Amino acid sequence: MEKFESDFLPPRYLYIIVSKLTDDIIKASLQLFINTKNDLYWLKLYHITTTLEIEDINDILYRKKQENIELEAKIEAEVEAESDIY
Repeated sequence: MEKFESDFLPPRYLYIIVSKLTDDIIKASLQLFINTKNDLYWLKLYHITTTLEIEDINDILYRKKQENIELEAKIEAEVEAESDIY
C-alpha cells in the first residue's frame, strides 16, 4: 500500500459491517441497505460508479443542467402567465 493511502481505505465497493455472521443479521442488513421503497437507488449507485468514465459523468451532469434550465424556464413561464391573469 502506498504511503498516502496508509491512513484510510481507498474508495472501492461498499462495505457492510455486521456484528455477527449469521444468516438473519446478514439478510436484515442487506434488506435495509437495498430498501425497496427507494427503487434500489444505493445499490444501483454503488454498482454503476465502478464502470463510469469521466466523459460519462460529464455527459450526465450536462444533461441534468439542461433539464434544470428547461424546468426553470417552464416554471418562470407559468409564474409569468399567472401574474398576467391577476
